[in-house]
Amino acid sequence: MKNTNKNTNMILAPLAAVPLKPTKKFETVLCASHTQKLAILLENRGKSGIYMWRNLDSGKIYVGSAKNLSIRLKAYYNINHLVRVTNMHINRALLK
Repeated sequence: MKNTNKNTNMILAPLAAVPLKPTKKFETVLCASHTQKLAILLENRGKSGIYMWRNLDSGKIYVGSAKNLSIRLKAYYNINHLVRVTNMHINRALLK
């Protein structure tokens, strides 16, 4: 079922109804080597976008967005940031 918001002319649809076609997919991002992490950060430098993390064990999904994906991913690779900012679900999940 689609809803139209007349103020913005946006069409809102349930996520399941939207076909997802990622432009880039990274496997085992957290277990990546230092070289792979650096390549991921460099590839996403200055790019904005929507990203999705999927826990392969539990099937849980986290969706986020960032104006600069490289800065956001760098925070996820920084253990000090994850420990310091514990009010975010994704940070707690990454620490596990």
